[in-house]
Amino acid sequence: MTDRVPSRPRIALATCAAVPDLGPDAELVPALAPFAAADVVVWNDPTVDWSEYDLVLIRSTWDYLADVDAFLRWADEVERHTTLLNPAGIVRWNCDKRYLAELAAAGVPILPTRFVTAADPATAVESAVAGYAATGDVVVKPSRSAGALGAGRFSDPAAAVAHTRVLLDAGQTVLVQPYLSSVDTRWETGVYLVGGVVTHAVRKRGLLRPDAAPATDHSLADSQEVVATTPEPALVDFARRVLAALPVPAPAYARVDIVESADGPLLIELELIEPALFLDLTPGAAGRVVDALRGFVTRATSSTDRVGGPLPRS
Repeated sequence: MTDRVPSRPRIALATCAAVPDLGPDAELVPALAPFAAADVVVWNDPTVDWSEYDLVLIRSTWDYLADVDAFLRWADEVERHTTLLNPAGIVRWNCDKRYLAELAAAGVPILPTRFVTAADPATAVESAVAGYAATGDVVVKPSRSAGALGAGRFSDPAAAVAHTRVLLDAGQTVLVQPYLSSVDTRWETGVYLVGGVVTHAVRKRGLLRPDAAPATDHSLADSQEVVATTPEPALVDFARRVLAALPVPAPAYARVDIVESADGPLLIELELIEPALFLDLTPGAAGRVVDALRGFVTRATSSTDRVGGPLPRS
């Protein structure tokens, strides 16, 4: 990157071509304006010179699942020229839901999950499904997915087995989980932390309907009911516990998705790449997010050391 001392930091907010205005998070641009020049830039636009920016903040890159490897190469390339948040190593770790197994091993209570790969014995699929079918519906989802893409909820164990095999044949690792009824009654809670500060939270209605065809696009996620909420202290504490258990350095931002069980909170997903912030639902949230990001922007513009760089998997 060319040495320069800009009068105002330049920030790129990385999005996809389908969401050129950041959608529900458009408030980020005016919120950043008092201290930084922010451009909304399509992540895979080959004409963009990422070295022109002091910091690239991954936002609505919601099409990256069409080519995860290309997205990871992009993250590595951006990081060679400027600061990327979250860093490429975190992106790489978080893009596959097998991270749940690592967090469980570190003591984080997760939604019960069995992981099945094509290398497992043929009986592993039936065994994984049968392990949860006795207590209710079974959820089957690919390990590389977002917005419920490829996920299904099944009351018929045979249908769950069949979908698992479809995903395995497509080269995916598969997560098999019980469907937790509290998702219907209490929904799931997403707690946002930026720079370790809790900025806001939302509650999201469960997406999966019993025996409906698994989603092949984002239409299911686009129709999800989401409302702002004030998280209970126990859920905030749980979210902090999750981040403390990470085998990678602390992320700049995170959404910790939590479901509640009879035994307490459970982690269902951890979003460290491109979580929708739903800033349009919570007055003041955009300002709190930007305030929490200021330190990262300052470090990116005042030091030659980059936030990014290769991070180890554990």
